[in-house]
Amino acid sequence: MPTIKKFDGYLVNPTKAKRVITPAYDGMRPSERREFAGKHPYNYVNVMRTLEEFDGDGPTLEEILAFNLSNLNRLLQDGSFLKTETPAYYLYSLKQGSHEQTGVIAEIPVSDYVSGRLKKHEDTQLVKENMLTRYHEAVGVTSSPICVAYPDRDDLSVAIERAKNNAPYLNLSTWDEVIQTVWRVDDAHISAEMERIFDEIEFTYLTDGHHRCASGARYSEIASSRPSDEKQNVNSNYLLVALFPQSHMRIFSYFRCIRDLNGMSSTDLVSAIRSAGFQIDSISIKDADRLLPERTAEITMIVEQSAYRIRIPCQMIDANNPVASLDVSILQDRILAAVLGIQDARSDSRLSYMPGVEGISGLISRCRGGWPVGFACVDTKIEEVIGVADAGEVMPPKSTWFDPKLRAGIFLRSV
Repeated sequence: MPTIKKFDGYLVNPTKAKRVITPAYDGMRPSERREFAGKHPYNYVNVMRTLEEFDGDGPTLEEILAFNLSNLNRLLQDGSFLKTETPAYYLYSLKQGSHEQTGVIAEIPVSDYVSGRLKKHEDTQLVKENMLTRYHEAVGVTSSPICVAYPDRDDLSVAIERAKNNAPYLNLSTWDEVIQTVWRVDDAHISAEMERIFDEIEFTYLTDGHHRCASGARYSEIASSRPSDEKQNVNSNYLLVALFPQSHMRIFSYFRCIRDLNGMSSTDLVSAIRSAGFQIDSISIKDADRLLPERTAEITMIVEQSAYRIRIPCQMIDANNPVASLDVSILQDRILAAVLGIQDARSDSRLSYMPGVEGISGLISRCRGGWPVGFACVDTKIEEVIGVADAGEVMPPKSTWFDPKLRAGIFLRSV
């Protein structure tokens, strides 16, 4: 039995794609998503609204889910999505500047994730995992393919390039000037070749979508436990994925932002980090081009409009441990937990994350807006991600930001 299954659902109507396809959703702050949704009522982002977009007196979770479902039904009724005539594999390319990555849109068994054949490298945040599971139950669809990397295979690359010789189903530039191209794989021989090759690949690697995987697995368990007359369709046993060769993956770091200084002044914080065994030196916050760390064992800290370079001593780095040796792990264990009191990186409300693709100016702006201290580590390499996954370990939450982001509003199917 092949490890991949053909996609069967809906595709965005090419004539309406420009207004329907979302921006890079995870890269938007909740307030930005709310503003964008209000200005673009026909964008699929209105099927993905969350509690965090609203302040204390906003709608309840159930009211938001009902709103999402009503917007989904509207998009289905107005022709924004077209039902696929027959199941098929699709190719999905994202091009940003000189970077291009092409993946296979398919479905893989939830059991691959549960058994470890699809390997993860990060922990999830429980609140978000719970919310997504409830979303599956109430709205009943997914439109955000989970990003998965596989070891490069020349024979698979050849098959994919052959399939790209056909005219694309969709080709457009999205809000952030990322060119999105989709091809349907109609050649039965190419489809069979892709199935054969993927069946030979022992492990794949979850790169982006840990929460969607975890909630999808939980929802599958919920669906399978229902009485037979209430069970959902077979899709609940599968995950919608985009499979990319690992050499195509481009990774940025996630920045850490902390709500307070744990009762300390900025001077006290600097002294506490130095006492914890780190070298810490002041650097000019005006020299933005040199603020981000350029190598491992260096961390940038922004606090009260001042910048510092934190250097990790070699004795803190366990070269035999693929997780403990990571800069983000040392930052979490020895500074965020030991100094700032952030013990649980999965659920502590004092800790927030922002994608490193926003640059150091984005971090400085966040530190001016209610998060007085921020940290930046060097970008993680795909080899480090795979090393952690192969060791059966996990990185701290939000250790990697894969870019460009896959978009919602292109592929749509029930769960």
